[in-house]
Amino acid sequence: MKSARRAEGAVAVVLAVALAACSMAAPRPPTRIESVKIHSALGRLWPGPMPDCVTIQVLDRLDVGGFGESHERPGCGVVELWTGSLVLAPEPFRAVVAHEMAHVLLGHTWSWKSRRQAIAEEAAADRLGARLLLDAFGRSGCLALAGLYEDAARRGRAWQSPDHPPLLERARIVRSVCVGEPR
Repeated sequence: MKSARRAEGAVAVVLAVALAACSMAAPRPPTRIESVKIHSALGRLWPGPMPDCVTIQVLDRLDVGGFGESHERPGCGVVELWTGSLVLAPEPFRAVVAHEMAHVLLGHTWSWKSRRQAIAEEAAADRLGARLLLDAFGRSGCLALAGLYEDAARRGRAWQSPDHPPLLERARIVRSVCVGEPR
């Protein structure tokens, strides 16, 4: 009797894991409406014409964020945006896009790296994302990225990952770029 219950329990666990895996959405191309919003941000952020080797994807995930990953060489890769980001107002949305684009421009990949390397890459993407925003939209556009991190810290959002700098440190890094302070 005990072994039958254990077997039923094991089957239930296997089914739960399988259903969870099946329900995980895969990245997809943006819809027409999403494309308009994404390309309106990219149009001023990307330095020059968008190369054919850059793919824009959307992941159906309620969180704000995304990821940028370089493939063949810096400046080529994937910018993935989560649907939670697509509902943001224009300035914070551009801030998310700029940060993820910066990963691609810097040649960052998702290969294994130490925690220290990952934190350094995130800080570098924050600095370059802030610079892109400053160049394209001025100081207020740049400060939107710092504001995004400060807001997340205030609300206690679960953005804090062990391989990212603390949110308020990220806001400080970005603010130093926006106001021209030496780092």
